[in-house]
Amino acid sequence: MKRSKIVSFLKKPFISKSADQKKINADLKSFKSQGGKIDKIWPIVNEHKSNSACLHTIEHFGLGRYGDKIDPNGHIKGFYNILKLLSSNAKLYISFPVGGIKTKTIFNAHRVFKSTDVLSWAKKEYNIELINFDIVNDLKIYRNKSLKFADQFDYACGIYTFKIK
Repeated sequence: MKRSKIVSFLKKPFISKSADQKKINADLKSFKSQGGKIDKIWPIVNEHKSNSACLHTIEHFGLGRYGDKIDPNGHIKGFYNILKLLSSNAKLYISFPVGGIKTKTIFNAHRVFKSTDVLSWAKKEYNIELINFDIVNDLKIYRNKSLKFADQFDYACGIYTFKIK
């Protein structure tokens, strides 16, 4: 499905902004897109937001695949930059590959994280609370599970909902 179709549901009363490696061309007044190297486009705005979503992106940060610099901590820096965009009581929806009991990097592709890794990425000045964790594999969607539940899978998509305190 084309990205422009994915964002076509966006209507007023809110403005949605997107940062991606490629600019999304969508003819919507309520949607703004910015494209570029992933280490250069965050943050795309200076004002704080009440909600943000980062879906299947953070696992690529720092691997150099999309023109960014090689940085073993690129995913942590990306997560921190997302938190900087959010105001108190905001929600962050973030997804990335999870599985097993050890974080691994798939050469020239992405990372697969241990489901609990994300809890250590926030710097001390950010107080985040996990309010929901869903997991999707090739067979099923598992809703509102514990993080340990992901350990049984070699590869799945972890979908986290955090509240910024």
